Amino acid sequence: MHPLTIQSGQDGQSPPNGLAAAGPAFDLVIFDLDGTLISAPRGGGRHVRVPGSGETLAVLRDSGARLALASLCGRGFLADGMERLGLSAEVDAGRCLDSPGCSDKAMMVADLLLEFDTRSAVVIGDTRGDGAAAWANGLPFVHFVGTGADPASVPGSDATIDRLVDLPRVLDRRPRRLRELWIELDRPSGLALVGPAGSGAGLVARDLARALAAVGVAATTAPRQALGGEADEVAERRVLEDLLEIDALVITHGPAAADGWPSDCLEAVLEATAPQALREVRVRSAVLGGAAGQEAALERSSLEAEHVARVLAASPPIRRLGTGSPLDLPDRR
Repeated sequence: MHPLTIQSGQDGQSPPNGLAAAGPAFDLVIFDLDGTLISAPRGGGRHVRVPGSGETLAVLRDSGARLALASLCGRGFLADGMERLGLSAEVDAGRCLDSPGCSDKAMMVADLLLEFDTRSAVVIGDTRGDGAAAWANGLPFVHFVGTGADPASVPGSDATIDRLVDLPRVLDRRPRRLRELWIELDRPSGLALVGPAGSGAGLVARDLARALAAVGVAATTAPRQALGGEADEVAERRVLEDLLEIDALVITHGPAAADGWPSDCLEAVLEATAPQALREVRVRSAVLGGAAGQEAALERSSLEAEHVARVLAASPPIRRLGTGSPLDLPDRR
């Protein structure tokens, strides 16, 4: 394989016949403010930066990630943190209780996902409310306890850190695990990630391509949209055949990416799995247009899940990846 890469599209998905470029573990990193990036000295006084915050933000920015704040404060407190403490030069956006449409932290997180047009995001904070805001949007949560939070106060956190400088290493678990997985599969030249909407299959495919690009392995992704319609299947087969002419790893993904394609073209089939409740949260939070649009998306996701079950019952996957906690991607063999 040639280590050739070109830029991905702005939506974070590789363009047709385009090789993926290396990118950050998560497109967007959303921080709580008070207790996470800044804190008040013991005994009171004006807030100061948390040790390691500047170094951590610089490392994340250098990786290509965008950075944002979501804080249960007013405009004045946010401005003080942004201006007096220098965060405005390091953070791309901020939300507070005075931001339009942001009456709670979950709404702030949702609004930031819309602004940056991504579902590849993670929330960092020190309280149970920060975790709830992440999970309400189907995102992973890293619990920061370095300013005195109880490590056990947010059960179910995807990771816990007591130093901000450890955050980049924790977030890098995802690309590192994806590279390890590709090696464990004996470096296939074509693989499929199968799963319905909300399963995380598309992001895993994209992030695998990015992770391999970072070590000089060319890869491209091909979404599978159809649920088995003959016309769509023929068109998608042609796309795959064209992609297989490229000297690069081809990663297909979608509700049944292995169904209807030549079995000898794809050396490995993986299933992306997440609890139904989490899939529904992810689907709802990704859909604009109100309840009707969300219900339609949920119905389609349910049909996709049934289709995936039928396909994989006949041809079981090599691996099942638990995508409920995107930081770790554990195997479910």
